[in-house]
Amino acid sequence: ALTGRAVEVAPLAAVPDEARIGDGRTIHLPSVVAEFDDEQLDFRLYKVLAAHAAGQIEFGTHERVGNGLGAAHSAIAELYAEENVDARDAFALDGYINEMEKGERSLAPEEEARLQAKARRVLPDDADYRAVLALFPQPGLARRIFGTLENGRIDRRLRHIYRGLVRDLDLTREHLRLNRPRIIDLPVTLVPFELLFQITLCGGALDDARHFYQQIVSELEGIVADYLSSPEATVADTLMATSRVYTLFQSMSPEQAEQQVESGEEESQEGDESGAQRESMEAESDAARARQQKRDARELFNAW
Repeated sequence: ALTGRAVEVAPLAAVPDEARIGDGRTIHLPSVVAEFDDEQLDFRLYKVLAAHAAGQIEFGTHERVGNGLGAAHSAIAELYAEENVDARDAFALDGYINEMEKGERSLAPEEEARLQAKARRVLPDDADYRAVLALFPQPGLARRIFGTLENGRIDRRLRHIYRGLVRDLDLTREHLRLNRPRIIDLPVTLVPFELLFQITLCGGALDDARHFYQQIVSELEGIVADYLSSPEATVADTLMATSRVYTLFQSMSPEQAEQQVESGEEESQEGDESGAQRESMEAESDAARARQQKRDARELFNAW
């Protein structure tokens, strides 16, 4: 009913490992959901998973051209075109590090325009979001970011259009929040993805994540607000958000992340109540680890 057309339903196990988003014709669902050990709550979670999968079709995840997809393709193609990377480097360095007489000659406006037009690739008529993700220097990283952001876009579209589904969406969101790991327990390389997941699908960063990674959280929140908040947001908006997050993740080094953690730990040691706060967080972490003996619902989202 959500999609307005006939679709196939297949078990989640039939999804290839590399496929995080469906094919636009088939809804993949788990054969069993047993997150809550409560039949009614598990059914509500199942409805959310089905709505998200159907939302990929209804809200145009697999849209081909139209609604800004071509513009997103052109913008990202131009951003990562080798000619433009070289030009940016030359602009930044020429005359400062290099000797001017050894630098490349400046181009006439007509020639520069011709080269830019040549660098701008045209999206094929039968292409979808995958053709845009293939433009990134690290397509695997782009796909991972896109999958989380696109699920976030669909979640927001579902909330706007299907008000009767909001209670079930809130149930799932709260379940995801309760099962998040403590941020400082994660390897530094996984922190950006956990922050993105919390902001996009968990209703916002948790207190510990915001405390230790305030700057990164703020930047991710700005990107999500800019591109996914509109009730009319399209897959092209998700792709542009992917480009922004991709650039942010590329600019982050493990050393930077560790510095933010160290800064947060120094602040947490100030004040008489800091010890009690840490003990409380440790108790909550123990409870979270016990809950994570069960399958994390995030895996159900990540499967498509």
